[in-house]
Amino acid sequence: MELIYIVIALLAVSGVSLVGLLLLPLGEERFKHISSGLAVVMLLGAAALDLLPEALEMASGSMVAFWLAVGFFLSVVLRRFVGHEHRHDHSGHGHKGSLVGVVLFGDALHNFMDGALIGLAFLASTEVGIAATVAVMAHEIPQEIADFGILLGEGLSRARALFLNFMSALVSLLGGVGIWFSSQWLPAISGVVIPLVTGTFLYIAFVLARAMWREFSEPEARRGHLTGIGVGFLILVLLLTFVPEDDHGQGIVDDHEDEAMIIMHSISYAE
Repeated sequence: MELIYIVIALLAVSGVSLVGLLLLPLGEERFKHISSGLAVVMLLGAAALDLLPEALEMASGSMVAFWLAVGFFLSVVLRRFVGHEHRHDHSGHGHKGSLVGVVLFGDALHNFMDGALIGLAFLASTEVGIAATVAVMAHEIPQEIADFGILLGEGLSRARALFLNFMSALVSLLGGVGIWFSSQWLPAISGVVIPLVTGTFLYIAFVLARAMWREFSEPEARRGHLTGIGVGFLILVLLLTFVPEDDHGQGIVDDHEDEAMIIMHSISYAE
């Protein structure tokens, strides 16, 4: 029965990847500018407040730094070669590459870990599983909006951007179902996967921030970017302030480290 709950929960989380479609009435160009600013804040926030502290709990500082660097430079390679191929096929000018491959790679890894954590939560209890699912959805909504905007900004059509974003989200099913079959491998891979994701997030934020700086002299682009940045900071403050934390490890909180603590405490209590 737990497997059914895990699959249903992860399909619901994957559906969040389609939420960007609701904001397109703002106008596609305006949406791209806003989502760029939002993406920079959410990516840096996820890296600094969530992923990096969690990685340092699971591995030594030198190992985290190594795999973070691997993730960053792997993103450079993906953008240069995978991205180059994408741009060449559609517009014929791919010398700088595209962020499409980097975004999908980083997002897929992140979603895989989300799925594994939700799977662990449901193995503890249905209540903890539901709480973990809500927590993941809370931080995924702004992230998926930002990812969708990045894909549109890289020249993908709406339909293709939605499809690729949704397929990336479905990778969470691999993590959730995998953890149902064997929960022992999660700690072993977390010390590698989480720094890799952090490296890709930092690279994407760097590229987007550089592009935003080049566009900052244009009034419309500047307003959109500043709006996205403001919304991003507001979302971070709301998540940090209003998502409750239970001192006994049974509540729900705003980042993966605390989600993992909830799950592990619940499993220990059940045993």
